[in-house]
Amino acid sequence: MNEFGQTKEARRAHAAGADGHARDELVLDDGTRLRLRPLTRDDRDGLLALFHRLSEESRWQRFMSPKPTLAARELDYLADVGRVAHEAFAAVDERDGSLVGVARYVGHSGSETSAELAVEVADELQRRGIGTTLCARVIERARENGFTVLTATALWTNQPARRLLRRLGFHACRSQGREIELALALEPTVEKGGIA
Repeated sequence: MNEFGQTKEARRAHAAGADGHARDELVLDDGTRLRLRPLTRDDRDGLLALFHRLSEESRWQRFMSPKPTLAARELDYLADVGRVAHEAFAAVDERDGSLVGVARYVGHSGSETSAELAVEVADELQRRGIGTTLCARVIERARENGFTVLTATALWTNQPARRLLRRLGFHACRSQGREIELALALEPTVEKGGIA
């Protein structure tokens, strides 16, 4: 396992993606195969099922308040991604088609260049490289879509999330009460012959 919590197999599947095809799969150390793909409106029920796989503590850490359920309007919002101002990627268990993790960014109101990153992974699959892989995909897409800064807010007590964000290059930029905000400056995508 590397410092990102990825197993050798997960790293191979993630790194193989130069052609864009092999990067659509993540293989965990136990052989579980996850398909990585953009989230769609059709994933609404899967999002609700993933929410119910999160413990009370995981929900608290993700939403930073008690969250026994998701209201219908919240679920609609989470499933309705627009591909530029709001983008999300899902990890889907190929054995049963269930969503086991989702990472997303949502553009900050009033800004076309900054967005907030969030991630959730089913409790029983945390610390196996899924969140890292999904966040890397979201960061790449945010950069492609012209965002220059991603922020993320975590509870001070959420050490795993803070470690994940630091490994991805985020740096603390502000703290208030029980929350810390971290930010990542995104360099423009560079292609052969110049900037994309």
